[in-house]
Parts: sequence; C-alpha cells; structure tokens
Amino acid sequence: MGSFLSQPITQKYHEYQFSGNLSCYTTAMQGWRLQMEDAHLMKPNFIENISLFAVFDGHGGSGISQFLAENFMNVLISQPAFEKMDFMQSLHDTFIQLDDMIKNNEIKNTFIGSTAVVALIADKMLYVANLGDSRCLLMRDDETIELTKDHLPSNELARIRYAGGFVDEQGRLNGTLSVSRAFGDFEFKQEPLPANQQMVIAEPEIRKIKLNKDDRFLFLGCDGVFETQNSYKVMEFISAHVAEKQEPSIVLEQLLDTSLATDTSTGYGCDNMTAMLILLNQ
Repeated sequence: MGSFLSQPITQKYHEYQFSGNLSCYTTAMQGWRLQMEDAHLMKPNFIENISLFAVFDGHGGSGISQFLAENFMNVLISQPAFEKMDFMQSLHDTFIQLDDMIKNNEIKNTFIGSTAVVALIADKMLYVANLGDSRCLLMRDDETIELTKDHLPSNELARIRYAGGFVDEQGRLNGTLSVSRAFGDFEFKQEPLPANQQMVIAEPEIRKIKLNKDDRFLFLGCDGVFETQNSYKVMEFISAHVAEKQEPSIVLEQLLDTSLATDTSTGYGCDNMTAMLILLNQ
C-alpha cells in the first residue's frame, strides 16, 4: 500500500498554455504520498500544427518521471520517422530509446520506474501512446471515448510467466508492481530474452484517431485520479463544469479534491494526482 504522510499536502501546482485553437491546463497535487513523483509535459504547437502532451507517473522515486518530462520531446523530434511525419513509428521508437537511455543513465535504479501517457496532435490527427495505468480520454460531443487501456499484470500473464514471473492475488507482478509496462523497473527486465518479452516492457500501445468538430476536450491523468471514481465519472465532472464556463484550472482543482481520500485506511485516493485538460476547437 505504501507509506503515507500524517496529513495530505493539498497545495496545487497549476500550469496553463494557449496556442492556436488549443487551451491547455495542468493541475497536480502531492496528496498523502511522502513525495511528488509525477511529472508532465505540455507543448502546444511546439512545431507548427504539432502539439505534445504527456503525464508521467513515477514509482519508487521521481528520477525517471522527471527525466522523461525533460527529454521526451527532444528524443521524439530526433527520430528519423518524425521527419517523415510517421508519428506512430516515431512515438514507438521514442519510448524504446528512452528506456535504453534510462538504463545507461545515472538515474537508473533497479526498483524505480514510471508509467507514461502521451498525446500528440498533428493537424486533425490524434496519436496516443501509453505504458501502464495512466489514461487518456476524449470527450466527443457528450460521449467519453477511452483512448488507452490499463496495462495490468493480470492482463499480460502469459508474457510474465514465460519470463519467470508471477502475479499474486492482489494483481501485483511478483507481489510488488501493479503495472506490466513501464519505463525503468529493471529488476523485471533481466531475463535472457528480447526486451519485448521481459516481465515488464517499455513497448507502448499506440492508437490513432481523427479529430472532428464535435471533439470538446482531451483529458490525461495518472492513476491516482481514477482510484475513487472511474473514467466516465471524471469526464462527466469536467464536462458539466466546463459547460458552465467555469475556469478550467479551478475545475481540475475541484476534481483532485473530490478524488482525494479523507484518510489512508484503504489506500485508495492517497496517491499523487496530475490532471491535464486540453480544450479543443477553441
């Protein structure tokens, strides 16, 4: 369940950016955790008509999540596939290269890692890549579209067992890790097997979707946001408040407050929380 503070740190970090037809907001809160291990990236129109957004949820420390936030964009644009505007391939190659970079970096620690959810918008195409259990959701008119699925050990049991691992009754890999894909976590990447056959892999799942005039907003969040309410409840909350023309940063602040547990007895609602909202067609 992890170690917690005696009282949560509820002070919020806010960031917002506006560019073209995009209005982008991020709110983050440490909560009950001993330290803040989340990091994020928000780069609207960093190249003409290309925008990049990401949430990185670290575990065991903040070193890898911070490394990803600082390096993801530069590694992405250095990919040969990026120059060819092949964004699915360039996202894939970026994930693989970054995990290799972490392995050879001084921040490497056998027991730390990070999930990642990344959204790239190029003109009217949206590309979403993820590792782990952070999520990306799209509100199309009044419909919530889930663009990611959680990478849980119980869902990738065959690969884990083949690599010599197991999943316990709580769904944790080898009794410790709650995700089956992540950056870092090299404790679970030591078998004499290809990188994509290890117990934990950095192979992203990537989805492509065409945006249209009915798309209202995109939401990225770490798993802490979803521990006490599901994806649909989160999107309903945001949609209702945005429709009332409330300030988006205040909406995100209220969302995190409603997601925070009043105590640590269950462990749910006690994690770091990062919520990112991108208003589309502004």
